[in-house]
Amino acid sequence: MLSPLPSSIIAITVLTAVTVFILITRQQEKPKKKSYDSKVLLKELLESFGLEIPVELEEPKETVISSAKRH
Repeated sequence: MLSPLPSSIIAITVLTAVTVFILITRQQEKPKKKSYDSKVLLKELLESFGLEIPVELEEPKETVISSAKRH
């Protein structure tokens, strides 16, 4: 049987690992949103000055694909 000390060390280690994992995944999501927000701001500024919008800043057009069901 394990003494309480190693069990508590294992529990603390697992909780720390889970916390670090959550923090890392949240940090990786933030740059995507920030990048998108920056592109939107740049596009709005270019439009307000009447300048040409580069293709990279154009939003992709959504393609609607419908499927036909056969009975």
